[in-house]
Amino acid sequence: MFEVKDSKQIGAYIKKLIYSKYPSQRQFCIEYIKKMGFDEADSEQIRRTTNKVNQIIKGDRATVQVNDLPFFCELLQVSCEQILSCGDCYRPIKNHITNYEVAFSRNPKEWEAYMNREDNLFLNYDEYGKSVVDYALEFKNYDFIKFLMENGHLEFADNSAMGNGISFGLKTDIKRRDIGKTDIWPIPNTYYEPDNLFYEEVLRTRVLALATEKKDFEMLEKLRARMNPAMYNINICGTFGDDLIRQRNEDLICKIAESEDDIIEYYSDEYEVKDRLNHTNRFIYPYLSEVIEIMIENGNKNVERVLEKSIIHNEYVFNCLSENLNTYMQMLITKADEECGDWITPELKKINRDIAIKNALCGFKYNSDEKIVSYYYGIKRGVIEGMVSNIISIKKTPKKEPIKELVEKLNDLANKIIELGKE
Repeated sequence: MFEVKDSKQIGAYIKKLIYSKYPSQRQFCIEYIKKMGFDEADSEQIRRTTNKVNQIIKGDRATVQVNDLPFFCELLQVSCEQILSCGDCYRPIKNHITNYEVAFSRNPKEWEAYMNREDNLFLNYDEYGKSVVDYALEFKNYDFIKFLMENGHLEFADNSAMGNGISFGLKTDIKRRDIGKTDIWPIPNTYYEPDNLFYEEVLRTRVLALATEKKDFEMLEKLRARMNPAMYNINICGTFGDDLIRQRNEDLICKIAESEDDIIEYYSDEYEVKDRLNHTNRFIYPYLSEVIEIMIENGNKNVERVLEKSIIHNEYVFNCLSENLNTYMQMLITKADEECGDWITPELKKINRDIAIKNALCGFKYNSDEKIVSYYYGIKRGVIEGMVSNIISIKKTPKKEPIKELVEKLNDLANKIIELGKE
């Protein structure tokens, strides 16, 4: 139970609420007119409503009527108990939209109304540590994600100038409040990248998983779907840490593996990346091995095509590595033979060749976790050449033909590439 205050007290309390929520009493009246379904541009309607609200606030001759009370409660975002008791009695209300609700909604008008609020509520995380973007991804509300991108709340970010392991991502102006690390952080960042860069990459791959499911090729290209930020930090001189491993997104990998013709074709195409040393290197989707394994397990009919394209890629890597190794070996052999001059003998030639092979292999590196092969050699002081790429291999050989034969051929090429650097 609660005590209902007199009309003057209620009027004064309503006035206090109006000025805490609206810039002016007139603006409140206009919102009231809109809520009632009348013409907000009607000056006579505004005059009548203003007089009515003035009388309610003064409390001399009128108080808020039963018919008006629900509208006042909604516009002032309070319960009727709170108005009638002048704040002595509070009741929980549910008359404001939340991050959860707007992200679940499929109504563009509700999105616009929420995003255009003067208090910019959408920019904050809720009590569960989640933003409107987090909920949209959770609900797979792809249309809302695209709405956010079209309105500049989500956009591709090129962070390559920062020199971090995460060179691009999907940035957002929807931020957690800057109140330290004591509240909930939505993504556990256990690495050494700045939090915002780590979150941007996670956000990018989560949106890509949805775009892959929706077959939105324009979005895939915009967010560099086949790429990985770590690829820009890989060069002919070697690989860098476990960036490829930690930047993987299992949901995206599964979505690709479950896809059909055009999506699979897209993700299994080779592409080129210019590294920080200004060398152009050819790669294939860095998690294609895992994609193929899932496709085999699920019996995806497109797996043969992906295996064939992977074999072509491994053949390219083998030939490219062989060419670079042979080029440098011949350079070393020629130089050693010339230094021997007239004293050269078959025995010396063999020694020179053995030494050249050993020295030439010094520039070979293979990272078995990331499946990256790199090789470099110096032509002259300050000038280096070489190659770097990834290879595809499958852990388990299936029994069914022709998949079995294709997997064996693929793995055989991968093993030959690795052994080439050990000769």
